[in-house]
Amino acid sequence: MKILNGKIPKPASKKTGGQDFDAYLLEVGKRFQEWSVIPLDPPRIRLEHPSSSLVDEGDRISGETGSDLEIEAMLELAKLKGWTLLRFEGPEDFVKTASRMALERGFYLDDMEVPGSVPEQEDSPIVPEIPDVSFDHELKMD
Repeated sequence: MKILNGKIPKPASKKTGGQDFDAYLLEVGKRFQEWSVIPLDPPRIRLEHPSSSLVDEGDRISGETGSDLEIEAMLELAKLKGWTLLRFEGPEDFVKTASRMALERGFYLDDMEVPGSVPEQEDSPIVPEIPDVSFDHELKMD
């Protein structure tokens, strides 16, 4: 699964971990108390749950199963990062479910790779017009 984001947060220092990365890591630990949060080389974080595993690469978040639990966690991470415009990639059923869940939470969606997976933006009561932005972040399920 893959989510691309049009808003780019200030990158953390990869040399020292940087205060931004440390603050993000602390917030992830607070919000994901049922997950094991494992810091990797900044800005990377691994989150493990008995039934799921995610890797936050800084500019993308990858999952393994595409379960609702994983999608919820991925969307929460995207929210913490300040991402607003998302694109999902992965199996069709994952893309449809993740897209629906993202719309319900107020995220904007870009055109999906799977046709018909997301309501047209002008038809969606949840999502207004998509702002003009570029994509530099992604969430992905391998």
